[in-house]
Amino acid sequence: MWVTLPEYVDTGSMLAEALDAGVTYVPGDSFYPDGEQGKNCMRINFSYETPENITEAIRRLANRHRGSPRAVPRVHRGGAL
Repeated sequence: MWVTLPEYVDTGSMLAEALDAGVTYVPGDSFYPDGEQGKNCMRINFSYETPENITEAIRRLANRHRGSPRAVPRVHRGGAL
């Protein structure tokens, strides 16, 4: 799943906090050759997780992000990258 957050969010800098919360993802800039685009995006994989675990992971990410102004992320559902 590809998640786009507000422009001011840097998912690379959020990763350490996410890992501390037991959640991992791939920062979006990893998918661009220049490493500059996609800084506010993330790739979440949930192929082998239960719906309960997915809900918990999203809750943990949201809790880590609560200090920022609230915004609803855009989620793009599609095939595997």
